[in-house]
Amino acid sequence: MYAFALAAVLQGAPIDLPRLLDELVDRAALARFPEPMYRARMASSADPRANAGDGDMFANADAGHFQSVTRVRPGDVHVLLDAEGPGVITRIWSANPHGRLRVFVDDDGDVEARPIVDADMRAFLTGSGGVLAPLASERGRGANLYLPIPFARRVLVTADDPGALYYHVEWRDYAAGTPVVSFAKGDLERHAEPIARANAAWRDGRAPAGEPTFRYHLSREAPEGELLALAAERTPGARAVTEIRLRVDAREPAAALLASTLVLEFDGETTVRVPLGAFFGTHEDFRPYSSWFLSVAPPGDLVARFVMPYRESFAMRVENRGDPELHLSGSVRTTPWNWDERSLHFHASWRASGTVPTRPMRLLPVARVRGRGVFLGDVLAIANPVPDWWGEGDERITVDGEASPSHRGTGTEDLYGYAWSDTSIFQAPLHGQTRCDGPANFGRADVFRFRALDAIPFEREIEYAQELLHSVDTTHERTTCAFFYARPGAVDAAPPIVTEVDARAPRVRVTRVVGALEAETARVVATSDGLEHAAQASADITWSGGLQRFVRAQRDGDFLEMEIPTQPGRRTISVRLTRSHDYGMLQFSVDGQAIGEVFDGRSTSGRVEGPIVFDLGERDVGRSFTLRAEVVGTSVTQDGPRRHFGIDAVVVR
Repeated sequence: MYAFALAAVLQGAPIDLPRLLDELVDRAALARFPEPMYRARMASSADPRANAGDGDMFANADAGHFQSVTRVRPGDVHVLLDAEGPGVITRIWSANPHGRLRVFVDDDGDVEARPIVDADMRAFLTGSGGVLAPLASERGRGANLYLPIPFARRVLVTADDPGALYYHVEWRDYAAGTPVVSFAKGDLERHAEPIARANAAWRDGRAPAGEPTFRYHLSREAPEGELLALAAERTPGARAVTEIRLRVDAREPAAALLASTLVLEFDGETTVRVPLGAFFGTHEDFRPYSSWFLSVAPPGDLVARFVMPYRESFAMRVENRGDPELHLSGSVRTTPWNWDERSLHFHASWRASGTVPTRPMRLLPVARVRGRGVFLGDVLAIANPVPDWWGEGDERITVDGEASPSHRGTGTEDLYGYAWSDTSIFQAPLHGQTRCDGPANFGRADVFRFRALDAIPFEREIEYAQELLHSVDTTHERTTCAFFYARPGAVDAAPPIVTEVDARAPRVRVTRVVGALEAETARVVATSDGLEHAAQASADITWSGGLQRFVRAQRDGDFLEMEIPTQPGRRTISVRLTRSHDYGMLQFSVDGQAIGEVFDGRSTSGRVEGPIVFDLGERDVGRSFTLRAEVVGTSVTQDGPRRHFGIDAVVVR
């Protein structure tokens, strides 16, 4: 049986854990308006209405921004969520889970009752408490639990001795009388098979249903692009697109992503008009990643696995405003679809903010949809011109004209599933960070967040905006691509994409030293046994390229050799180095000839300093030379033996 039949088969059946797990990994479930209907709700440590008696919520006087932390006296029990049923907890997130997490179901608030969950909070949210990844996992310093917890009458979620706690709890609020089978003790064991099935689907990506139906081609000979039917009898509706797969062949692939616009039409209605890179979450490069809905794979493959129904007709084209030699090829997979009154068209809309000052705080729109549908998620690209933190602003999601936002989180960064940014690249099935340039928070960051059980249905409208609130007074550039489903006729008043400039993703220049060979990219030709070394970022944006090669040496005699390409002749050589409290003393040599002076890498400030220009003098070199850095000891003023070192760049003149 196709997964598409799941909703129809289960209609009228009670909502229980196995049904919810099947829905969680059924991409097609999102393409129908939910039945039974629910309201998506969210509680968080930033909500000024939460925990009136337990917590001390305090505001930022400059912006009226509620700080995303609740402080609780030692010994207090902190209430994360207290909600009437019927409903389902769909996601719990925390940046710093600690203390004891307890979940009480249908106990009418009796805190003396036995909880169905009584576990170390970090262990339970990250999967070490009995729920296997990726339903529970830690990614990018944020703990995410996607295991659904249904409740018929009431749910109470508490944490004891949490100190300062950052959290989100999202849940479905069903109408009274909706049949829900409450989560009970032993359900993790009783339903081990559907839990394992859901985890396996997310880990493996689960191939989409259907069969190849169309072939797509764009080239100089077909500049408008051609969507060719593989078999005419397969193309008319009612069907659903289940996969779009494109291969980009271009002299400058990044430029092609910026200069091409993907256009999708369903039943004669244009519902997608988005820059190609933004739609696939890769904006202006081909950094590989794989999520439940989108994937990018080298050398230039773009894959979308949204289920996109149509009643009668489907059309796709790519508008190329760049290189006439661009070549696109690909395929579209479809499957039969039972079109009914709950069926929804797929939409994506794109917005660019341009250069925006971060003070005073302002709200930037992500989506303003009028119609009936389900909000699925978004991808964000942000350009940050300083190394300071950019994610202090909250999201605000208002549904069907409600008086206050039903979703208000603890910071933009937390919305996308992680606690704070660094140069790590991480991904989970529904959220991830696929780019972070560094050093520190400087440069471009690309993040995405999709929804499944926590998708947000709306009857008339949904408005989603993000606060632009920086830790310093600066400017930002950001683009967003919002994804949602809606009944025919729904609109999101996103501005049109007119020129290449309009479609350009934000970018930031990284400081580079002219003529420098970056140590983090230089070819390492030899090291001492077991020596660990890697690229490292810092908040010091004076580092050439924003990175250095950090070497974790452990003993005297540890060394690293790099090949430095150059022009033959008499050359002046210098090395840009850093100092820190745990760095050692270095002896350099060029092609085996030692430099007399020793470099002392220890700093007295307790932090990384530099770069320090260390001259190696003039040398006769060929087309390349070997630069060797060897630890020869530690500073006499150091506490204990410390022999790490950092090389920013090599400059040859």
